[in-house]
Amino acid sequence: MSTVNLSPEFVRLVRIRTRRVLITGQVLAGLGMGSTLSVGAILASHVSGSAAFSGMAATMSTLGAAATAIPLAMLANKRGRSLALATGASAAALGAFLCILAAEFQSFAVLLVGLPSSE
Repeated sequence: MSTVNLSPEFVRLVRIRTRRVLITGQVLAGLGMGSTLSVGAILASHVSGSAAFSGMAATMSTLGAAATAIPLAMLANKRGRSLALATGASAAALGAFLCILAAEFQSFAVLLVGLPSSE
């Protein structure tokens, strides 16, 4: 049986790299979430034809986050965090795709379905 000798310097470098990756991921996720609300409001206003509906983007994103938080937490508890994160990311990708379709075809209904999933 072979053993791995992890020197303190190697562990320190891995921790630094891991921290940088996590910080970068958090910054990008924050930018993505912030832009979802801003661009979503502009898109909702444009697709609906009325500025009165621009607030629906933030409302639908918040409702989607609230509706998926508990099921994803339960999935993480039962099957592991990796599966829950992958499921949430897949749902977000599908929501983003629906938002793109909504913009392309000027469909406010499709936008309202896609926004809750895209956050």
